Amino acid sequence: MGRIAWFYSIATGTHRSWLSWIIRRILEGVPHSEDRKFEPRLQRLFGSNLRAWRTSRGITQEQLAEKLELSARYVRTLETGAGNITLLTMEKVAFALGEDPIEMLAG
Repeated sequence: MGRIAWFYSIATGTHRSWLSWIIRRILEGVPHSEDRKFEPRLQRLFGSNLRAWRTSRGITQEQLAEKLELSARYVRTLETGAGNITLLTMEKVAFALGEDPIEMLAG
């Protein structure tokens, strides 16, 4: 904000909302909606859990894909967190690995 605009805001009384906005941002430390960016956190979390549990059981991506009647490419996509999974498929994957589907989303 330039000096002229700042002086104008003081003269007109509009500085109060601007000043309270700045104070809120400093004190709260919470970004406003225009500053936040959506990130698909659950997809990445599911994918990393899927990879960890699959490898701990000594199952390859191809074996898991065959067991689930999915393509190995789709399983790779899920493990990288790039694939969008349905709840039904998530339950099938969890069942195939002997896990609770809710636990597959736990951090």
